[in-house]
Order: sequence, then C-alpha cells, then structure tokens
Amino acid sequence: MSGRADTTVVDVARSLRRSPLFADVADSTIASVTADARVRRVQRGALLIMEGDAPSSMYVLADGFLRVFTTSLDGMEPTLTVLFPGDHVGELGMLDGVVRSASVGALRDSTVIDIRRDTFVSAYECDGAISRTLVEHLARRLRSTSERLTDLTILDLGARLAKYLGGEAELAAARGSKKFELLLNQSELGQLLGGARQSINQMLAILERDDILTVVGRQVTVIDAERLAQRAALRW
Repeated sequence: MSGRADTTVVDVARSLRRSPLFADVADSTIASVTADARVRRVQRGALLIMEGDAPSSMYVLADGFLRVFTTSLDGMEPTLTVLFPGDHVGELGMLDGVVRSASVGALRDSTVIDIRRDTFVSAYECDGAISRTLVEHLARRLRSTSERLTDLTILDLGARLAKYLGGEAELAAARGSKKFELLLNQSELGQLLGGARQSINQMLAILERDDILTVVGRQVTVIDAERLAQRAALRW
C-alpha cells in the first residue's frame, strides 16, 4: 500500500532539508533520521496512505505530487490538498497514534522519504526545532482549511478556479513571468476545487474567450491579471 522500495539514488539528507519540518534541525538530527529512513517509490494512482489505517511512518515528498483526500459514504473522493516536493505528510499520527484521517495517493510517479514512527518521535523529543516548526505548520494548515471551507461556502466554482489560477499567476509574476504550467489536469483541478472536469473545461474556455488568459496544453499565459482577480470575487 505504501509503495515499493526504490533503488534510485536519492540524497535523503538534502531531501529532508528541503522540508520545512527538518530545515532548521541540527546536523546530528538529520544524520540520525537519514540513517534509518527509506526511499520509496509510489507509482501514479497508487496509495501511500489509506484512511483508517494505523500510523507507522511519516513521509517527506522528494519528487512528484501527492493528493490528500477522503472517501465519502457515496464513494466520492474530494481532494483536501495537493502536496509538492518538500512537503511532509503523516506526522500527526506519529505523535498521537490515531488512525489515518485521510488517504494519500500519487498524482504522478513520486518518491518519498519514509521515516518510521520511533525514528520521528526520537527526533521530535531531541530537537526542539521540529516541535516549533510543527506548531507553525499546524497553524498554517488550520488557516488554509478555514479559508478553503469559506471559499466552498461563499464562492462558486468559477470564482474558486479564478482564485486558484490567480495564486499560480502571482507565483509566476514573482519569477518575472506571466506564464505558468498547470501541474494538475482538469479532472484533478475539479477534485481539488469541488467540481466536474467538464465544468473546469468550460470555465477555462470562458476565461480565454474574455481575453483574460490563454491555455495551450498545460501552459497558462495570463493576459489580464487584474480582471482574473476580479473574477475570483464574482459569481459566474
């Protein structure tokens, strides 16, 4: 369920340092975690974590993209968030031992650093930087969850899509570009934003028709960032 061991050479210590959870820990902590960590490969579509399972490891994403989701009684699988290289997942179960509250699957072939529970707990107890970072991470997660719930309540799907694209456009602008690549396909965007692929496709077409942006494959070019921001506040 958690993927297979990977024979690809991965710099585990460097991958851990990319994660905010381990960025500021002592070199000795990195060394001890690295010594016991395993590199695992999770193929696209495979599960890394299943909702309801007992926690045995936490993971740092070294490469690829992961989707965190829950499964409803009617079989729907709403996406809670998407994880990118450097993100970590499963750390709460290391501390409280409670079964997994969500599933995690690979959106692309992905590589993770598998850290066993006893290894993480030992590092957590010995290095205060982990606990401080974990508190900050949980605070950000709560704010993000609150904002997402508010968006789902107040904004329609078109506005949520415009807001998501606006966020990606801001990151691109910080790099001095008006272009960015959509890392998620339209079905995955729909899962994240709470809508059908067909609706996402139609709304992207509307944004192109109105000369707000262009989409070629997965490359998006923002023509009018101000109007895109305005669409994020309107009902479509």
